[in-house]
Amino acid sequence: MNLKIKIIFVFLFISWNANAQSTRQVLTRQVVWGGLFCEYKITPVLSTTLDVQGRYEYTDGDWVLWATRVGVWYKTKSGVNFGTGLAQFNYYSNPNGKPARPEWRPWEEVGDKIKIGHHTIYPRFRFEQRFIRELNGNVLADKTTFSAFRERFRVDYNYRFNLEKDRGFSIVENQEILFATKKTGFSAMDTFRFSVGFAYAFNKTFSTQLVYLYQLQQKDSNHFEEQEIIRFTLQFLLTKPVKKSE
Repeated sequence: MNLKIKIIFVFLFISWNANAQSTRQVLTRQVVWGGLFCEYKITPVLSTTLDVQGRYEYTDGDWVLWATRVGVWYKTKSGVNFGTGLAQFNYYSNPNGKPARPEWRPWEEVGDKIKIGHHTIYPRFRFEQRFIRELNGNVLADKTTFSAFRERFRVDYNYRFNLEKDRGFSIVENQEILFATKKTGFSAMDTFRFSVGFAYAFNKTFSTQLVYLYQLQQKDSNHFEEQEIIRFTLQFLLTKPVKKSE
């Protein structure tokens, strides 16, 4: 193949790729997430968690969803965390569309929290099963069926400024990629998330977190949705009192 033909093929490829990019449609939304996260330590190795979220889209002033997650966790001697639980999502309907479909998600997770001086790195993997309420025409049916598996790969990072005190600031950062696997076995990237912000611990029990979160979600091959999110979370860490021997 001579040089002129190679150049022609290069320009054809560039033109085709540019056209493919131009056909992709990206919808941008601005959203506020508010959250409450509580952990209750039953023993040094066993704990339960409650995570409640409300999501509000301030571009058009509508609630997006409420979500509740409950979990049970076991920590091994080597520091690996195993968890399982159930999440429930209540979406808000589009007034001009079909009613929103409630969703249930059983989940399992494994992660290893690594502490090196001021740094904490927490890689983890979560496997979810999505069950969504069916529609009967334009109304919700009584039946709930399996929709898809979801694989979530996530890495949390925390830099604590002052290790000697319970009170203090931290820098927090998070990256997460999610894949969806359909019943047919087809799997594709569903969502990418990146967040960065600050956390402040008032004491060992209570802390807050304020972050900017960017989310890119693929709806289909040509349609994407990106969300610019401000997320504020209240966090509580409670420990079961130890009975003193008389």
